[in-house]
Amino acid sequence: MKNAIKLGIIAIIVIIGFLIAACASLTIVSVDWDSLTGPARVRQYFNVSTTDVTVYANYKDGSRKEVTFFSTSHNRESTGRQTVTVNVLGQGTGTFQTEVMELTGIRVDRPPTKNTYNIGEKADLAGIRVIGSWRDMPDAEIPTYEITVASFNSSMAGTNRLVTINYKGKTATFPVTVTAAAAPAATTSAAPTTTQPSQPATTTPSTSQTYRIGDTGPGGGIIFYYNANGFTVTGAGSFTAYYLEAAPSNMEGLAWASSGYFSTDITGLGTAIGTGRANTAAILAVDANAPAAKACKDYTGGGKNDWFLPSYDELIEMYKARTRLGMPSARFWSSTQGDPTNGRLLDFSDGFIGHFGKAQIRFLVRAVRAF
Repeated sequence: MKNAIKLGIIAIIVIIGFLIAACASLTIVSVDWDSLTGPARVRQYFNVSTTDVTVYANYKDGSRKEVTFFSTSHNRESTGRQTVTVNVLGQGTGTFQTEVMELTGIRVDRPPTKNTYNIGEKADLAGIRVIGSWRDMPDAEIPTYEITVASFNSSMAGTNRLVTINYKGKTATFPVTVTAAAAPAATTSAAPTTTQPSQPATTTPSTSQTYRIGDTGPGGGIIFYYNANGFTVTGAGSFTAYYLEAAPSNMEGLAWASSGYFSTDITGLGTAIGTGRANTAAILAVDANAPAAKACKDYTGGGKNDWFLPSYDELIEMYKARTRLGMPSARFWSSTQGDPTNGRLLDFSDGFIGHFGKAQIRFLVRAVRAF
């Protein structure tokens, strides 16, 4: 019995020592700003990727290694020589010079999923992939949430009806088919039969209630996404959903992972719409106390217990609807992993996409649910 107690005490001491060493390895004493380097060229309207920036710091445990959590900012709109500011949170800022290269055009690399419309319908860009061209830079994909419909005339039936899209004043087109409504069936003198009325297109399998973006959902939150064709909510007991609903308020200052799991690689985390629920379950299966995921899982707004931390693409849909949702100009965690030590976030002030330390940095969180 005494030996068991001794072994238990030794194990506790070892764990405490490990945690102290881990904290020391995370605590920055000073940043070596002379080591700061960044890309010589960046694309107009794009953020500087943190993966292209290198800066070293001296840590409390005596090591000198590359910093993995920081943010960058510069004038994305203008072209020419620009100063990029790098902010290592709590350790000040440094700068480097870069050349912002002009956007010269865009093209549709993959058209949207929907390619046939009824007269009067609005264009749906879900599934589109748009590529941009920049002067003296390789082409790159443009974030879908920044693409808008410039024009689409669906008042007349026909094939090859053009939809014009816009990104920062550059336009491209793709063809769709617009069909006329089917003619009504001929009537007969036979006695009418009683039939059930067809359900409207926006009806979900679980309710006859229909919703619009901005409506209050069944969980007391705000509807921010609708897909008439439905989308698959992955994970255990996967199902088809049509709506995403956001909780009515934010959860303040939460880390992505608990301190013991700041460098744990959680495999299989998705980015697509419909993967947030499975992501949350996968995170909690590895790190049961992961603050952001646990807070969303434990939320029971509207009497619902199926809330989760949104995936990155689900968070983008929230960014599109940020005014309706009342989202502040702040950074929000997604349930998508950037890499083993970093979670992926979205800055709602400018659409900045970032990867930050899972346990070192605290950002806002908003729970969502699918139905």
